[in-house]
Amino acid sequence: MSSGSIPRYVPSQTPISSRIPLGKRTAEHAGLASSTQEPPSTARKTQAILQSDLERRLRASQQKEAELLALLEEARDEIETARDINRRLAEDDARREETEAQKSQKELETLQASQQTIHRLRSERNDLQQSNAQLSTQLTTLTHQSNSTRTSLENQVTLLTGQLEVVEEESKEWRERAEERKLEIGSLRRQVEELIEEAEKAKREEGEEKVGVVLREELHRQAKNLQNQDLAMSTMKTELVQLRQRKDDVEILQQQIKELDRAWGDKCHLAAETAERLRSDLDALASAQSSETSQTQLQTTIQLHQEALSTLSVKETEIKSLQARLESLSASSRGAISSLSTQVESLERELRLAQEGRKNAEMRAELMSKEVRILDGAVTAEGGRKASAAGVLSEGDLTDKVRRLEELLESYKEKVEGMEKDSRKLEEDVAAGKGYVRKDMFDQLSVERDTLNQQVGSLQSQLTSLPELESELFSLRDQTTSLESEISLLERRVARGEYNPETFQCLQLSINPSSQDLAIRTATLDALREENQALLGMIEGKEGESVPRVSMELLRKEKEAEKAQLEKRLLRLKEVFQAKSQEFLDTLYSLLGYRINFSPNGDVRLNTTYASKSALGFKFSSQEGHFGTMQLTGSMAKNFDELRDFWVTQRQEIPCFLASVTLELYDACTRGKAAGWVRPVDPDDE
Repeated sequence: MSSGSIPRYVPSQTPISSRIPLGKRTAEHAGLASSTQEPPSTARKTQAILQSDLERRLRASQQKEAELLALLEEARDEIETARDINRRLAEDDARREETEAQKSQKELETLQASQQTIHRLRSERNDLQQSNAQLSTQLTTLTHQSNSTRTSLENQVTLLTGQLEVVEEESKEWRERAEERKLEIGSLRRQVEELIEEAEKAKREEGEEKVGVVLREELHRQAKNLQNQDLAMSTMKTELVQLRQRKDDVEILQQQIKELDRAWGDKCHLAAETAERLRSDLDALASAQSSETSQTQLQTTIQLHQEALSTLSVKETEIKSLQARLESLSASSRGAISSLSTQVESLERELRLAQEGRKNAEMRAELMSKEVRILDGAVTAEGGRKASAAGVLSEGDLTDKVRRLEELLESYKEKVEGMEKDSRKLEEDVAAGKGYVRKDMFDQLSVERDTLNQQVGSLQSQLTSLPELESELFSLRDQTTSLESEISLLERRVARGEYNPETFQCLQLSINPSSQDLAIRTATLDALREENQALLGMIEGKEGESVPRVSMELLRKEKEAEKAQLEKRLLRLKEVFQAKSQEFLDTLYSLLGYRINFSPNGDVRLNTTYASKSALGFKFSSQEGHFGTMQLTGSMAKNFDELRDFWVTQRQEIPCFLASVTLELYDACTRGKAAGWVRPVDPDDE
């Protein structure tokens, strides 16, 4: 049997005779009461009647007791069933409460998780917006760089076209020079023929004086031509050295252009990778927000995702177009550089041809030196002949002279044939279009190379100066914060009316604080002396009950001065308190985003920084004996009924409600700014 059950009643099995109380019996129980009055037969009858009555009553009581026991059993069974039912109900209630608590806990956890996911998604969205802003800045810098490179390449192309025109003009000049050389060779050939004719004529006439004069004149002319050719060869050698140096500079410039193209391709690839990563992050954000319960947030996030994708696609197309333009410009610059390199090679070939021409000129110089020696020998022979007495030429001298002239003609013929071969080769080279570049073109190329090097150096200096600029920015921010704190401290000191001897100077010594203090002390001392004299006179005149007029005037002046000083101090305290309270309210407004206004009737109004007064407002009012009420005013008040029921009605958490309202308004405000909206400013907010 359980401890809470009722003990079962068991009837006593003792006979009826044992239930009669023990001890002294009464006369009625002993049957002596009527023994004196009635006979024994009647007594036995009455005793039998009483016994039968008692037995009947005993049976009735036993039946009643059995009925009561049955009722007691039924009641006990009902109580047991009721207890079982109560226990089941209690268990059901406990189970229901536990399930409700678990359900509410789960709902709270899901709500917290959803809020955390919302905050996380908002932070991710902010990060994505920041990364998008960084990408836009990178894109602007890349566009500026591409524009600068495009302009520089266009300038290079224009310069190269101008140089090409100059080279074409120079090739024309070289062709004209080749024609002139051809004409010179023809003239030399004619001169040789004339010399041969003159030699034959001299042989026929056997006159030596005319031959010597002609040979001397030809010798002087050939010497002058040789000097001119030597000067031309020296200038061409110097130009060749400069051209070779500039060819090396052109190769360095080509390498720099290739490096710039490679760096531009790396930057474009990096921008494309960041765009792809941003697109994947936005896709992940959209997929994560698909599990949220709020349909409006999902739609806004998808809309933002689509807008970001559209902007990214536009930026990507712009980057691709800029890359294509840069590639075309680089290809055109490479073509121009290749054409310039071919022109340099052709100039080198022409220089080699000029060197061969110089060799020919040297051979001609040797020929002329031989002629000079022969003429010297002829002059000496002529001098010896004149010294002879007869003045008639011998046959041996004539034969020697003729032999020397024939040798000279043979050497002339050989040199002329070599010069004809060189001239033909030069004509073939000129006909093939082999030309050289002048010094001006390579000067322009070197200037372009210097400008490109300067641009690269400026970019590198900008990249190296970035950390210095950041450190300078941080130092300037620290200086601004320190200056703001110093300004606020000085404003508070000025509001308190402090005297700063470092900033304030006394221009007149008669109005300085020390002289004013001395004047006040002397005035009070004089007033006290007058009052003392008046009191002494009153004592002498026995005017004890009256007060001197001077004392009254002094007390009145002191009272007015103290009153004015107290009013001035109270005014300053009011100003300081007003400034402090305004500073406190501004601090709350900047930290929490709510502006607090206290009404004279005791009401408190809150206005958020993300909505105007006409859009949303909070009114808190309280009366004596009442815990207070909160009221939402404005056109946006109906949008926050669910949050108010969740935080205020169910949980009595007003700070959480205000924080959630701030987050919702911030979300709506940032979405509106991203879409290009502008929040209307209420004139009461100013």
